[in-house]
Amino acid sequence: MIFSGRFCDGRTAMVHPVRVEVTRITLDICSPEGDRLASWRLNGIVPPEPVMPGDPLTVRHPDHPDAVLTVADPDFDTALKEAAPEVLGDRARAERKARTAWRGIGAVASVLLVLAAAVLWLPQILVRHIPPNWEQKLGEWAMEGMLDGKTVCESPRGSHALALLTKRLEEASESRFPLSVRVVDSDVINAFALPGGQIVVMNGVISGAGSPDEVAGVLAHEVAHVTRRHGTEGMIRSIGFGVTIGILMGGSAESGAAIGKLGAQLLELSFSREQEREADRVGTEILDRAGISGEGLVQFFTRLMAQEPLALPALFSTHPPSEQRVADLTARTRDTQRFPPALTDKEWTALKDICASPS
Repeated sequence: MIFSGRFCDGRTAMVHPVRVEVTRITLDICSPEGDRLASWRLNGIVPPEPVMPGDPLTVRHPDHPDAVLTVADPDFDTALKEAAPEVLGDRARAERKARTAWRGIGAVASVLLVLAAAVLWLPQILVRHIPPNWEQKLGEWAMEGMLDGKTVCESPRGSHALALLTKRLEEASESRFPLSVRVVDSDVINAFALPGGQIVVMNGVISGAGSPDEVAGVLAHEVAHVTRRHGTEGMIRSIGFGVTIGILMGGSAESGAAIGKLGAQLLELSFSREQEREADRVGTEILDRAGISGEGLVQFFTRLMAQEPLALPALFSTHPPSEQRVADLTARTRDTQRFPPALTDKEWTALKDICASPS
């Protein structure tokens, strides 16, 4: 039987419309013109997980771990089971897991070495294969899930001041993504950079800052994470490239729900020391191009590090500072040009009141 589907080979982010033929031995994946893109033996495919009625079925093969095939036709699952009942049955699934486990014992050491290397550098390579518009959609979905049940601060004057500051940083960063900054009504001192230009700032950052330059410094640091695509690297490292692409292939409703559920998990990801140092460097460059003093970020971190260890803010769990980082930031900003405050007194007052209830 022949079915229509969508196929990503895992080597690039390209999604191909395909014709899928289920034979007694193989699952043949061809282009609409008939060119064979892949041929998977039925006795090796991973049994598809059950799905809700109407949802597409996702099929993978262990020999091609990053490749994903999705077929929406409800008869596809039946065709697979009829073609290879011994493969897709519970007994065969258990036997295949056992065989896989035994085969893996002899290769454990090499696999661990490969995985260790992959965790460090593979996401940096794979992220280049995700188109910017896909990455932006990932961030929008993650933001939706993260904000669920939370209060977003949107006082008109405060939002206007925030938009002015965001626009300056966006223009200075030359970001490939339009920046969207949301302020959440929370006393927690923290900020996050999600994929595709989405940034979350807890009001504790604003209320705890001593100047608009400090808030601008924190924002520039997050913008640097955005431009360097650290959030997307973290997503790939957390859930895998194949799963990330598979979610995107599932259609807007299914993908949005899946990524939304991952929103909280994404926010718990911490960046590596190298990523933090890179965000410090790029962030101060953005501030300088925007005409904003980088000393604000130094002052922000210095004051927070002076707190008692048990009172350290949540910001430090995802953006761990150190005396060396602060020293590097200080040296980097010492000889920079002096600029006027990032916001006027009136704009700064409005931003600090962004979560105030309308009178």
